[in-house]
Amino acid sequence: MREIAVFGLTSALTTATFVVAAQSPAAAAATDIGTMASVSCHVVTSHCQSSTIAAGSNHTISYSVGAGGTWNGCSWRVKDINTGVSIASGRTGAAGQDSGWRDNLHGTYRIELWNCSFGAVGALYS
Repeated sequence: MREIAVFGLTSALTTATFVVAAQSPAAAAATDIGTMASVSCHVVTSHCQSSTIAAGSNHTISYSVGAGGTWNGCSWRVKDINTGVSIASGRTGAAGQDSGWRDNLHGTYRIELWNCSFGAVGALYS
């Protein structure tokens, strides 16, 4: 153990050791739920848009939007990049959130947020 002083405060630094047990291949196969891809955007000014994501092998896209902890809501849409069509859209209320999913999809999508306050976030999952 070594002690250091930073601006008059004393803190002890220690080294910790963690032991992780390896999982058997049979146990790993039994708990495998597949891989989920995701993209997101975080509002810094008043808007943002995510990078793109393709619909998964089950042809669905799930979305979630959070307006953050502010008084202002947030407008959003999930847009098909190939056709320009919105497949879901809405506006959350103050400090609100929205989520859902769309199925029978075969394209590439992104989530767009606008008229939002700092801290709003949107995400897509496939």
